[in-house]
Amino acid sequence: EAAGQSGAAHLGPELEALAGAAGGLRALHAVRALAHLGRFTPATFLRAVGHPDPEVVKEALLAGATLTEGVEPAVSLLEHRRWDLRAAAARLLGASGGSDCRLAVEAALVKESDPLAREALTEAAALLARR
Repeated sequence: EAAGQSGAAHLGPELEALAGAAGGLRALHAVRALAHLGRFTPATFLRAVGHPDPEVVKEALLAGATLTEGVEPAVSLLEHRRWDLRAAAARLLGASGGSDCRLAVEAALVKESDPLAREALTEAAALLARR
């Protein structure tokens, strides 16, 4: 995390390795550092979003909000058992999804019971409706 805050861009390769392979806390901080450094790549996103720790997945969704490569994983995460991952996925889709994601977001909204996830899905649906 200190690498990201200090601007140590030369540590990018090491951080990328940690983002997909390390234990949860190290991976989470590596994702944050890479995002802060502006070095969060689509390849790193795809590794991090597949991490077994849901907190790393959530951080990857937040960091990768502008990556078009995040759309497909985000659509599949709309069905996740954790409300915070569903909400993060909805936010990514609202930021980066195309109009083709609208039906998936609306279908998830119909089934959603958590108020915070519903709010994120509602916002995403409104953004996608404008595209």
